[in-house]
Amino acid sequence: MGNRNSAQIRHFRKKKQDNCTIKNTYKFIDGRKYFKNKEWIYPLPVDEEECDRSQLQHFLFHHIWEENFSSPVKQILENGGKVLDVR
Repeated sequence: MGNRNSAQIRHFRKKKQDNCTIKNTYKFIDGRKYFKNKEWIYPLPVDEEECDRSQLQHFLFHHIWEENFSSPVKQILENGGKVLDVR
């Protein structure tokens, strides 16, 4: 199952790469690759270095919170908070 999904992702990425060239999709600023299209509002670089930084941030937050998510819901409910169930 996992191998099949990986193969589909690789096929999609290859097909997508064939349809657009790096020259038309990205711009380089100070040696870092960014999206060129103004309609795509993503201010961070789209390169290996940014991917590594993002993963490190994820693992640090996961370690700090001991989960993937942190919210004060548990404390609010323990202090008498109410829940509105709307259906």
